[in-house]
Amino acid sequence: MASGGVELPRKEANVLKGHEGPVLAVRFNGDGNYCLSCGKDRTLRLWNPHRGIHIKTYKSHGREIRDVHVTSDNAKLCSCGGDRQIFYWDVSTGRVIRKFRGHDSEVNAVKFNAYDSVVVSAGYDQSVRAWDCRSHSTEPIQIIDTFQDSVMSVCLTKSEIIAGSVDGTVRTFDIRIGRELVDNLGQAVNCISLSNDANCVLASCLDSTLRLLDRTTGELLQEYKGHTCKSYKMDCCLTNTDAHVTGGSEDGTIFFWDLVDASVVSSFKAHRSVVTSVNYHPKECCMLTSSVDGTVWIDFSLNLMASSDITRVVDMTCSDLTFSFLKHTLVFYTLRRPGLNLSPETRRKESWLDCFPSGNITNSFTFLGEKNIALFWR
Repeated sequence: MASGGVELPRKEANVLKGHEGPVLAVRFNGDGNYCLSCGKDRTLRLWNPHRGIHIKTYKSHGREIRDVHVTSDNAKLCSCGGDRQIFYWDVSTGRVIRKFRGHDSEVNAVKFNAYDSVVVSAGYDQSVRAWDCRSHSTEPIQIIDTFQDSVMSVCLTKSEIIAGSVDGTVRTFDIRIGRELVDNLGQAVNCISLSNDANCVLASCLDSTLRLLDRTTGELLQEYKGHTCKSYKMDCCLTNTDAHVTGGSEDGTIFFWDLVDASVVSSFKAHRSVVTSVNYHPKECCMLTSSVDGTVWIDFSLNLMASSDITRVVDMTCSDLTFSFLKHTLVFYTLRRPGLNLSPETRRKESWLDCFPSGNITNSFTFLGEKNIALFWR
C-alpha cells in the first residue's frame, strides 16, 4: 500500500526463465494477459506472466533484440535490434512477414501506431523512420533525421511521434501539419514514456533524474531522483493510474515516486545489476521487470512502511565468457575479477565507440549476467 491508499506491486509473483543471456526489454500486450521479452540471445519469447508459462519462442534476428511491441489485436508484433532491421511477425505462426531495412546502424526502439498500420523505429543512426505494414515495400515512408545523436526511445499518439535522444532533446513531430517541437533537457535522454492521459511525457536522463514535461507547453513539471542512471539505457513509466512514477536503477533497485511531490514512496532491491526494463500492467496492480543480472529471488516480500525484504541471491560462475559492449547503453556482463573491470572513465569512453570487443576468459570467476530472467510483480 502506498500513500493515498493506492496499491503498488509488493512481491514477486513469477520468474520467467528461458533467455540464455541478458533480457533487454519486457512488455505487456494491450490487455495485460500476456507479455513479450527479448534479449541478447537473439530471441523473442511470449509468456503468460500470471501463470509463469512460456508459450512460444521467435527466432530470426542475427544480433541482440533491443525492443518489441505487439498490435492491439495481438496478431502481429514488431522487433528491432543490433542487425539494423525491423522485423514484422505473425504472432500465431512465428513467421516473419517482412523485414524493414533502412537504418544505417543498430535500432533501439519500435512502436506500432494506434491503427497498427505503421511501425515507427528509433535508431543509433540519429533518425526516426516510419514503415507501412500494409505495403509490400521495405522502404520507409518517412524519415526524421534532425537529431544530433542516437535516438533511444519513441512514443506515439494518433497524430504525433515523440522521440528522446542522447543529444538531450525530446522532439515531437506533428505528422498532420509537419511541425516539430523541441524540448531541450540539457542531459542525454535514454527513455521516454507517455502518461496514460497523454498530457505529459516522462524522460529518463543520464544525470540520474527522471523529468516530467507538459506536452502542450514544454514546462518542466517535476523531477524524480534517488536512483542511479549514468551509463545505461533503462526504462521508466507511470503506473496505470498516473499516480506514481516508476523506474529502475543501476544497482538493481526499483523505485516508485509520488507523481505530484516526487517523494519516494517505495523502493526495493529487485536485481543484482542494472534494471533494463520496467513495464506496468494496463489495469491491474502488477508490473514486469528485467535485468542483465544473474539474480534468483526467493519468497520476496515487501513491507512498504518498514521497507523489509527477504531475498536469496545466487552468483553464477563460468570458465568461459564472451562479453560485449552495446554502444551508448550498457556493458552486458559485470566481471568480478581483478584486472578485467574497466575504470569508469574507460568504460564511458569505450561504450561510445563503434566496437563490439569480445574475448574468452579461461580462469573461473564469478560474474553477473549468465542466468537472466524477467520478473513479474504483484
